[in-house]
Amino acid sequence: MMASAFTTSACAGLARQIDALVAELPATAAEVSVPDLLDVIGMLNHHLNHIAELMRQSFAEPDKVGLA
Repeated sequence: MMASAFTTSACAGLARQIDALVAELPATAAEVSVPDLLDVIGMLNHHLNHIAELMRQSFAEPDKVGLA
């Protein structure tokens, strides 16, 4: 299995997933469902943890970090 990398493409993909989650957020307070909101927050947390892990892996080898 090939390890993921912190790349512009990976960041863009995660940004699209986060944008899709944000688009699902309710527009008004009356539409808020606590369980659904907690699910969305959990997925946002998952995506942010994923990109943070990719960054940690990439920056562990500073010689490989550079402009795309």
